[in-house]
Parts: sequence; C-alpha cells; structure tokens
Amino acid sequence: MFGLDAYTFETFWPSMILIGVMVGALAWGWVKVRHLMEEDGDK
Repeated sequence: MFGLDAYTFETFWPSMILIGVMVGALAWGWVKVRHLMEEDGDK
C-alpha cells in the first residue's frame, strides 16, 4: 500500500530528519522553559 521505492526514500528521509530535529528543539525548549518556571516559582 505504501511502498517506498529508492527515489521516494531518497526524497523522504531528509524531511524526516528535519522533522526530528525540529521536534527535538521544541522538546529541549519546553524543558528549559519548565526549568526556568520552576526556578521562578521558588522565589
């Protein structure tokens, strides 16, 4: 049904890497914001 030939795979995997990097950056930013919010709440 969702067969991947060589051409489709070659064009598909860079997009998946980019999406993974973006998700990682968002997760890292969310963790940093949570950490800063917890620090601010202690004052």
